Amino acid sequence: VSTQSTGGLIMTESTSKKRHLETDEEEESNRATKKPKQSHDWKDYFRSNKDFETFYQGLEGFVPVGEWDQFLKTLKQSLPTSFRIPRRNREAIIAKLKNEYHFKDVEFEGRIIGPPQPVPWYPDELAWSYPLSLQQMRFVDKVKAFKYFIGGQNNEGNITCQEVVSMVPPLLLDIKPGQHVLDMCAAPGSKTAQILEILAKDNPIETNGLVIANECVKKRAFTLSHQCKKIGYPGYLITCHDGKTFPELYQFDRILCDVPCSGDGTIRKNPQIWENWGIGRSLGLHKTQMLLLEKGIKLLKPGGRLIYSTCSFNPIENEAIVAYTLNKFKGVIELIDVHDMLPELIKNPGLSTWKIYDKDKQWYTKHEDLPSSRKSSLYPTAFPPPNSMDLKLTRCIRILPHKQDTGGFFIAVLKKTSPLGETSSKEEEVPLKKKKKINQKQSEKIKNKTNDVSLVTYCAEMEPIWKPIKKIESIMV
Repeated sequence: VSTQSTGGLIMTESTSKKRHLETDEEEESNRATKKPKQSHDWKDYFRSNKDFETFYQGLEGFVPVGEWDQFLKTLKQSLPTSFRIPRRNREAIIAKLKNEYHFKDVEFEGRIIGPPQPVPWYPDELAWSYPLSLQQMRFVDKVKAFKYFIGGQNNEGNITCQEVVSMVPPLLLDIKPGQHVLDMCAAPGSKTAQILEILAKDNPIETNGLVIANECVKKRAFTLSHQCKKIGYPGYLITCHDGKTFPELYQFDRILCDVPCSGDGTIRKNPQIWENWGIGRSLGLHKTQMLLLEKGIKLLKPGGRLIYSTCSFNPIENEAIVAYTLNKFKGVIELIDVHDMLPELIKNPGLSTWKIYDKDKQWYTKHEDLPSSRKSSLYPTAFPPPNSMDLKLTRCIRILPHKQDTGGFFIAVLKKTSPLGETSSKEEEVPLKKKKKINQKQSEKIKNKTNDVSLVTYCAEMEPIWKPIKKIESIMV
């Protein structure tokens, strides 16, 4: 197999080749389910889960009054196909979409399907969607050529297949030319590529903008490298490090903290989640998500902006994490209201209070109400803090699928108002669970999974702006 150098590591040609129809977002949401892909037809799944429906229907304010049935109906439908167009390819791709693939009389399961349309809230018609999923398009002869067009152009880097709601966080970061941006959990790389495109918008050669894209799993870092290379913008560095312990040697203007999550917001694209859904996945990720956001706050410059986001509906992974962080860093950060940005995007406010439907099929509003056998399994921070009504959590954004035929997503935008110091809260740390003993074989497996010292890509063209972050390289190499 021939090889090509990407700087710090050698990447084989075979690793950069992807299946025609496997997109970055599919990889990301498959990771959330923690199960291998299965060769099911798109309509073979039994799309129902009593615990899922009981939990979310029981959360007051989660879905607006009278909209539950439409919300649930939408979740049981396949997700439309969507993709972004890099600005350099805009005219050619849009011309092809409007001329060659402007379908008018396509029928699928008794309904007429319209042509591909630009996403109304995305700037400059650089994001498009089509009502059928790639799997559904296999059954419609008139659109098969369009399906192969999407797959081929995605492989070539002329478009990037990406779920519509996944495109929102980079836009809300409000990135300015020349800023330094950290993507803490970057793989598979669609959002990182979007950030690079934003930085490259005005002056792709001479700008001093920089992106550090971090991914703790070495295998996924190769996928990330492949995505970044397609953009053609030199100002990026890919690191392979645990985001929870990323070196605090440099502070960034903008940080994207798109954390690992249970992924039930991707349930339309990954219907196997119906079968596997349970509260345990959200509880298991709670501590990791808190630590990642804490680290992000420490790495953010005063005056900088950080986005915390998940593709989960669950407040345990969303509002609970934001509430804990606001209390811990009281006087240092504030939750920004960005509901006026992207006005054509329909946004629901975050929840100010919530309750937990536990494995015993009972509802709990406070940690102290739990049975003694469950208190050690649920962090107190999973519940609303006593001051939750004062934290303005309604400034958070929750995107619900039935509003604009999308997936589900949660976004909180935080601004650092002052440096860390004595102004930050001395709130007691959340206790860590006891670590399980691991044998030598397990230790080697963990070591191979994460790599704290590898720099996957180093862009020599940007040498003048690397000096501030050479400390990071020196401590990692």
